[in-house]
Amino acid sequence: MPAILTIICVEHDHLAALASELRRAVARAAPPAPVALFYPRFHFDQALANYLKRENWALCSHREVRCRPDAAAAAAEISREGDALGRDFFAYGRSWPIASAVADWPRFCRETTRLLDDLDALQGRIETDIFSRVLGDGTAERAAA
Repeated sequence: MPAILTIICVEHDHLAALASELRRAVARAAPPAPVALFYPRFHFDQALANYLKRENWALCSHREVRCRPDAAAAAAEISREGDALGRDFFAYGRSWPIASAVADWPRFCRETTRLLDDLDALQGRIETDIFSRVLGDGTAERAAA
């Protein structure tokens, strides 16, 4: 597997672990203590921002992707989706300071879950639409990574 795709896999796994922690927090019937909500969100937000920056560069500029027109077209579309998701997460972060999240817990939980689901879908597309085009069968190699 090309090194850049290995890095993307590692970052997907890291984000999935952080997202899982955030999902556990919003699965609660009542809000946790503010500090218990702050740290999972903070770590996830930082990792997501870094990931989206690197993902766009990796997918759109790497020769393994650029050399295949179908992969390049898929990467451009996924890059646009990643940009939109980044904007959505940025707006979400501004809309939901911890005090607001605690005050309107059910709505915060729904919005958090929706955005995490959108991220899962984007990562799934990367692994199927890009990896399968670059590697031929990305799922077999991804499982071994």
